[in-house]
Amino acid sequence: MESAISALAHEAEHHPLARESDAFDFPLRQLNFGVSGRATHRVLYSFDDVKVLVYAVRLLSQGDFAAVELE
Repeated sequence: MESAISALAHEAEHHPLARESDAFDFPLRQLNFGVSGRATHRVLYSFDDVKVLVYAVRLLSQGDFAAVELE
């Protein structure tokens, strides 16, 4: 998972918006990740010209990420 997250530095814009992105004041994106080619987790992040900020790593089976979780 660390290498997938590190790769976001070069490909952050290539991943889709997260389904809950509309609930935030910024575009929240997601990287689906898993072992053996089967996605099991979502990495929720945003980025700008300088950095990638990872907000959460969640199981695909977990509910939506909420803005209150950032407080």
